[in-house]
Amino acid sequence: MAFSFVVIFVLTLLWPASSALHFYLEKNELKCFVEDLPKETTTIGSFKAEEWSSQYAKFMFTDNLSIEFTVEEKESKRQLVKQKGSDEGKFTFTAAESGEHSLCFRLVPKIANGGGWFSAMRTRITLDLMFGEPEHEVSNSKKEVLNDISSQIKETKNRIAGLKKDLEFQKNKEAEWRDASERSNSK
Repeated sequence: MAFSFVVIFVLTLLWPASSALHFYLEKNELKCFVEDLPKETTTIGSFKAEEWSSQYAKFMFTDNLSIEFTVEEKESKRQLVKQKGSDEGKFTFTAAESGEHSLCFRLVPKIANGGGWFSAMRTRITLDLMFGEPEHEVSNSKKEVLNDISSQIKETKNRIAGLKKDLEFQKNKEAEWRDASERSNSK
């Protein structure tokens, strides 16, 4: 009983920092999400687009969709990723600087495949993001099972290092806010 509790606890620690969501896009609409990332944080993501089929009354994969995807550091306006492609894709980037990063999606219909400019098109985008150390996330994306105790300890140490980095980032942010508050209150 105690062993199974320990195994569950260790697996909980090793679970990647991940978030998934879905949102809707209309034709040529630009939708952006802002993530506040610490320096040198690796982000691995994937997305898929499904078009609403009124014939089947559900969202379905089609050949009519093309997604433009960009990642930009908001403060420096430096573009880290720019992808144009099909209705599914994967991306990876590492934050060069701490701060806000803008992840933007635009739906562009393929005219040759029947998605004309005047047709009604409602599309659901499913976005899955994982934040953390690259080797940890790659092993999870391949769904490898960690069997060796030494591998589990190494992974736990990596998670602790990531948490320390996140805490330091938050501490610096709080210090900036405190200093700004003190300056405005002293006037």
